[in-house]
Amino acid sequence: FINDVNFHSGGFSPIYGDRLSSIMEISYREGDKTRFSPQVNLSLAGAGGAVEGSIGPKLNYLFSFNRSYLDLLLNQIEEGSPLPKYGDVQGKLVYDIDDNNRLTMLNVLSIDEIYLDEDKAVDNDANMYGRTDGLSNTAGANWQHIWSDKGYSNTSIAYTYSKYDRDYSKTVSRQQFYTNNSKENTIRFRNVNYLKLNNTNSIEFGGDLSGMFTDFNTFYGEYDDQYGNTTQPLYVDKKISGYKLGAFGVHHLNFLERFKLDYGTRVDYFTYNQNLNVSPRATLTYQLSPKTSLSASTGMFYQNIPNNILVQSDDFKSLKTPLAVHYIAGISHEIWNATRLSVEVYYKDYYDFPINPEQPTMFLFDQTQVFGIFWSNSTLEDNGKANAKGIEVILQKKLAEDFYGLVSGSLSNSSYKDYFGNTYNRIY
Repeated sequence: FINDVNFHSGGFSPIYGDRLSSIMEISYREGDKTRFSPQVNLSLAGAGGAVEGSIGPKLNYLFSFNRSYLDLLLNQIEEGSPLPKYGDVQGKLVYDIDDNNRLTMLNVLSIDEIYLDEDKAVDNDANMYGRTDGLSNTAGANWQHIWSDKGYSNTSIAYTYSKYDRDYSKTVSRQQFYTNNSKENTIRFRNVNYLKLNNTNSIEFGGDLSGMFTDFNTFYGEYDDQYGNTTQPLYVDKKISGYKLGAFGVHHLNFLERFKLDYGTRVDYFTYNQNLNVSPRATLTYQLSPKTSLSASTGMFYQNIPNNILVQSDDFKSLKTPLAVHYIAGISHEIWNATRLSVEVYYKDYYDFPINPEQPTMFLFDQTQVFGIFWSNSTLEDNGKANAKGIEVILQKKLAEDFYGLVSGSLSNSSYKDYFGNTYNRIY
């Protein structure tokens, strides 16, 4: 299904918002316009299939499905570990209305289930037992309109639905430890426009609007940390709604033949906590040769605190939005056709992270690595700081012909300051 993948480890364009550190762009390819092409896949993990083709000269399609069958082949009791059950269905339709207009529709559905038996949890010395069932579906449509040879626009609307059914208990006490029966609904609207003013100047501008409508039904059990501090149980049964509004503009300037400056600003507003954030960003690129370029970028990047943390207390509406400031330098070289080697060095400072005074040495955003989820918090303050630095190497072969692939490696260090100002390494 994949046509192209672009990974940005930092310093990305203002057209992307609500992301603190990095983004990955994934674009789906179109169905085969020349013939009907079915495909069946079998592996040790599961089975799947795909069909693609065209209906007339203007419409092409691409559909696939996958289903694991480890739970059918193996016995959990004999294996001594939980066996996942998962599947997905994906589809894409492309309709060429005319030479200047194209309509694309996309749907991605995933279903995941996993269950750990109580007796097996005892045998394996697991702290918890229970089940996780989840369903997520995203459906959307994009309209691409070409104004002229100097400009075009992409306008999209999408709807995402997620349903959670999780129930876990402590192995020793058999007490219920965590349940989640929440439902999340998100509707997104986005418009991005590109206009070439002349050979030196071009601009990108647009905006996005997303509405969230979530029914939280979550129970967090009592928890004792490594210092003997006790976090009291918390039950969240609340419906929340809110809108995220964003607007952005970027100026692309080519000057002195080999220099290119991309600079712009993004403005975001979240109605739930009434936080307004402004994110200026800039990238300077020098074309060393036709195949090699040097770049340097900096900017401010915001990402909202996860909703399942914000909903735990009305006081959390007053928390600031976490901020990252990026400093990045890189070199990119085209080795051969459609194959590029990129090396980036980055340094990122993070501010305004939430800290729980009752868990003073824990970095809140690493909770998911400790519990597998964000845990409950009775009080939070927004004076947390962190830092990340490293080098990223990526060798990417795009799908120009026959095959594609990506190999990457990184060396990095990330740290944070706890509630008392002491510095510790993060989990990664």
